[in-house]
Amino acid sequence: REKGQSILSIYGPGIVKDWEKDSIYQPWLVEHDGTYYNVYNAKTMPQWIEQLGLATSKDLHNWTRHSDNPILRVGKRTDDASIDGFDTQFTSDAKVFYDGDKWVMFYFGVGKGGASIMIAFSKDLIQWVRDPIPLYTAGENPSGLDKQYAHKISLVWRDEKWYMFYCAVGNSGRGIGF
Repeated sequence: REKGQSILSIYGPGIVKDWEKDSIYQPWLVEHDGTYYNVYNAKTMPQWIEQLGLATSKDLHNWTRHSDNPILRVGKRTDDASIDGFDTQFTSDAKVFYDGDKWVMFYFGVGKGGASIMIAFSKDLIQWVRDPIPLYTAGENPSGLDKQYAHKISLVWRDEKWYMFYCAVGNSGRGIGF
C-alpha cells in the first residue's frame, strides 16, 4: 500500500462538484507524454446519474481534477423518451485506448433500451465526441442473453481483430457475453 487514503474521493483533493459528490469509483488510467490520465465514474444520488470525470497526475501520487468535469456527460433528456439517447442516465466504465491518430473510449450508456455499449473519440484525452449510435445495443442477441443490459466490456486483440466480452443481463440473469 502506497498511501493510507484515497488519491481521489468525494472529499478531495480539490473542489468536489455536485455531479461527483455521492461516489467516485472505477478508475481507468493511461499515460501520455509523461502525464497520467485517470478517467473515473462518479454519481449523483438520489437520481443515480453516472458521468465520467478526469483527473491528471505527473507522479501517480498527486492528482488534479479537470476543471471542465465531467468530461463525458450524460446525454440530454427530453419529454419524449422515444427520442432520447442511449446514455441519458449513465456514461460509465470507460476503457480508453490510443488508435494511431486518436483516443478511443468505450463506455456503457444507460438510457433508451437499458444499457448499451457506446464509443467516443478524442484528440487530447479531454474533449470527447460521442457517437450517438451504440456499438452494441442491449437485446441484440436473439437468445435473450442481454435483453436488459449489455455493458462493462473487456477487449482482447487477437489474430488482427478485436474480441469483445461484456456483462450480459437478460432472460437467464447475469452472464458474460461475447
